[in-house]
Amino acid sequence: MSEQRCSITELLIDQCAHCRPAPATDPVELLLAPKLGPWFEARYDGGECINCGWGFSVGDQIRADGDGGWLCVDCGQLS
Repeated sequence: MSEQRCSITELLIDQCAHCRPAPATDPVELLLAPKLGPWFEARYDGGECINCGWGFSVGDQIRADGDGGWLCVDCGQLS
């Protein structure tokens, strides 16, 4: 029994990104999906949370907000 393979990658059709249909996604969910970066320690003093204005110190846990700002621990938690 022969299974169909992709003519580009030679992978089985059900394992190939070229051949499988794209996952169904809701455009509204994609727009609202969080774009938050990973947590890391602040390397400099003087930054502040874009949401609450709390000032960061070296070593504080912060993350990118996805729009060019930074979030503190309290504001950067996923709900």
